[in-house]
Amino acid sequence: MTEPTSQLEPAINKANTDQLEIGPLFICGRQHSGNTVTACVFERVANCLSVNVEGLFFEQRSLIDRIKDPTERAKRLVDLLKFEDEELADRTKHWLIDWQNKTPDASALDCYCQAMQFATLDSGKEFWVRRATSYIFYAQEILTLMPKARVLYLLRNPHDVCASKKRRNSKRDRYLGWVISWNRGMRIALDLEKKFPDRFLMKRYEDMVSMPEQVFKEIFNFMGLPFSEDYLNVPHVNRSEKEYTRTSEKRGFNASRLYYYKEVLKPVEIQVVDMLTWKEPMNEYYPDMPHRDDVISLSTRILALLTVAWSPFPFAWRQFRVLFEDDMLWRLKRLFRRVALVLGGSSR
Repeated sequence: MTEPTSQLEPAINKANTDQLEIGPLFICGRQHSGNTVTACVFERVANCLSVNVEGLFFEQRSLIDRIKDPTERAKRLVDLLKFEDEELADRTKHWLIDWQNKTPDASALDCYCQAMQFATLDSGKEFWVRRATSYIFYAQEILTLMPKARVLYLLRNPHDVCASKKRRNSKRDRYLGWVISWNRGMRIALDLEKKFPDRFLMKRYEDMVSMPEQVFKEIFNFMGLPFSEDYLNVPHVNRSEKEYTRTSEKRGFNASRLYYYKEVLKPVEIQVVDMLTWKEPMNEYYPDMPHRDDVISLSTRILALLTVAWSPFPFAWRQFRVLFEDDMLWRLKRLFRRVALVLGGSSR
């Protein structure tokens, strides 16, 4: 006997973007893993609306559903879409306010899909793409509640990502919080590969930058789209030695940052990442890491152990301080959700 689906079916029926033949693509992966440059590739596709900025809708979906006034709900939702084109955002907001007042019982997810569909058609496009590092934690509900949606997960070895985070800001946490998120993201990704083999695709950053034509042909085939080499003529974006940017004089894909962590991380830091990282997928996806055969001194191992033991305290303190920023309720809910995911709870 199958489980009742009465709570799920209305959302599935409403979430169809019925005027768009090509389903949306959600690009996700941890920081410095190629999310931004992949969205830049889709910006070059003539019939694609590629929103290359992280929206917050899925992290605040339940809060949007609690807003009773249709007009306020529509305004808040479009603000979360983070459109950089202010005129497009304004047109979408006015259209969604009108639509929401005509359909006040529509769910927040339905409003989101309708808003993105309107923005796509209003821009003269045929499908849309969005990227955010957090989408992997909502991929289960995206794929379940949006039957046309596809998810692309970009994987990069955690040592290089920690090296990039160190170059960007050496004072911020680049171990415990991030590596735990890498581990949990991998668990979700491996699970969704089995559940949604035709709608969930995982690609390594290392392959993307070393053989971009082959990888993007596979990504475009995954979307059912024709591929052109011209799509790869994108700026070298979001380099770790600078603040976040999507502009650069250099163009194309650059493999110079492959396995460069040994130049950036200290031996103790490399050991810390090793200790925190989930071993099975690392051995499967990265069997030839350059430091595997290095001789590690006893003092380095001891210092790495002490660093791992101490790391939860500054991490917890940072999370505590964040709670007192704006939207405290949302931040508290997000923290509880992330803790549940880390402990092995549902990825929904």
